[in-house]
Amino acid sequence: MFYINNLIVYNTYLMLEQYCNSNNIKLFTFTYDCLSQPGFKCTNELFKTFNFKTFYYIDQNKIIEDLFLLKQTTNDKYFDVARDRRHKGTGWNILWSDFIWKKYLENT
Repeated sequence: MFYINNLIVYNTYLMLEQYCNSNNIKLFTFTYDCLSQPGFKCTNELFKTFNFKTFYYIDQNKIIEDLFLLKQTTNDKYFDVARDRRHKGTGWNILWSDFIWKKYLENT
């Protein structure tokens, strides 16, 4: 089952990437998912193994280090966890958007 799921994910992404290429659409993808289940890689690690040129790997350890430094500059009570207490907070979103913006600037 693990192999089949990975194959489906790979093929689906490959089709998206090819569609974007054929239509002159710049595709930038990344994921913050670093949770894995037994027998499955987290999305970030799985996509890293696929080696797509349009996927940008985020080093979770670097993000956590950067979060620690950024947190010292704010009083935002939703910095770590969003209002709904189920999603990542504003600090994470600041770093992710900065990461992908830099990738965009490098590739345009």
